[in-house]
Amino acid sequence: LQGSSAIENNCANERRKCARGDRRKRRRRSERRRRGSCDVTRRCRLWNRNSQIKATERLRVAERLKKTFS
Repeated sequence: LQGSSAIENNCANERRKCARGDRRKRRRRSERRRRGSCDVTRRCRLWNRNSQIKATERLRVAERLKKTFS
């Protein structure tokens, strides 16, 4: 799986940025307590999951091809 670490790093950076932004904005206490109020982290999580699914899918296809050609 290429670039998965890049995606994960990006996620970590976005999460850090988000946390910093939350502190700067001085949101209401209840809102700050709710994790995932940051849209970026959710997008990141989906992105990670999708990349993992795609990778496993690719592996499965490769296995199938190997079986048919051997």
